[in-house]
Amino acid sequence: KKNILKQIFKNAVYDRYKLHIIYANTYALFLYSLFISVSGLLIVLMRPSAQAQNVVSNLLTCLMGVFIIFVASRYVKFKGVWKIYSLLVIVAICGMLYQSFQVYFLKIPVEPLQIPLPTAFAPVKSWMSFQMRPCSFFSEPQAYCSFVAPFAIMALYRKKYIYAAIIAFTMLLSTSTTGFFLVTASLLYWILFKVRNVFLKGILIIIAVLVGFWIVGNSLFEYGITRIMHINLMTNERTGKALEILLSLPLRDQILGIGVGNVENFMSSHTNLFFDIQITQNNYISSGFGNFICYGFLAGVTYLFLCFKMILGGEKFSRLIAILILITSFSQTISFNMWGILWFVMYAVVLRQEMDDKDIASIGA
Repeated sequence: KKNILKQIFKNAVYDRYKLHIIYANTYALFLYSLFISVSGLLIVLMRPSAQAQNVVSNLLTCLMGVFIIFVASRYVKFKGVWKIYSLLVIVAICGMLYQSFQVYFLKIPVEPLQIPLPTAFAPVKSWMSFQMRPCSFFSEPQAYCSFVAPFAIMALYRKKYIYAAIIAFTMLLSTSTTGFFLVTASLLYWILFKVRNVFLKGILIIIAVLVGFWIVGNSLFEYGITRIMHINLMTNERTGKALEILLSLPLRDQILGIGVGNVENFMSSHTNLFFDIQITQNNYISSGFGNFICYGFLAGVTYLFLCFKMILGGEKFSRLIAILILITSFSQTISFNMWGILWFVMYAVVLRQEMDDKDIASIGA
């Protein structure tokens, strides 16, 4: 009886420890959202060109995002997510394979598949209309990859390697640069940090290199490989352009920020600062650089603190998700939009399951 009571007490303490770790990351996320919201309001008061409606909309989005992530980290279970998520991923994969057949074999340009729901579809069509790049039901190939990648990591965690391989293959078919990066980074992370047998690790690295050569030489992936080979991170709209804008800002604006949704207006009214940067409508700003540009230095540092806290507080696969959140946030917008919430929720769900499994393993030992 004494041992049973001791084990119950141990489990209760460890369960509170797990919640503390998960909630600590959520609190850091809440601190970040609160900081950028207050910063946005102050910028509106100090800068007439900043758009107040964007700040209010961003504030509501932040609060909603934090609430969803907080609730998910406490009540959403891995098994339930796996069942629902797997059905959605299967549908997305079917759409990707269907469009890949049209693009690569029938040579027919495609646009996002329309879901028969009572929603406006025009914005999706205008984002990517009839191109030789499959994207399934999503607005662009990168969006497809952002949706299925967390499930691939969950599949790796559950040792469902065939599932993970199928998803990785479809991500490569999308020709998305982000997709190629996510597949490569996840595979290398799994081989280096999860495979323990040195001999097997060496074999897998050789196989991965051979598969890489096959992909480079295969016409199916020619478009994606060509884009990767010719990409310049310093001039690319999703990476270097945002950094160039940040470095061109006066010191005051680098510290305080210029306001959310105000990049185009600010650049148009300060053309002397951006004479060598092309000003386009709805300038694309990634989340990583966008935090510094829109909300200032402290907001950017707070976001980096959040990401590193998640990395250090994670286990093996949840840490991988946190690392990918940090890296991809400097090439796409994932702060409190649909993709950001999905990735943060998956981090919390996978972390909770990893800690539960670790607890069960310790009891068995």
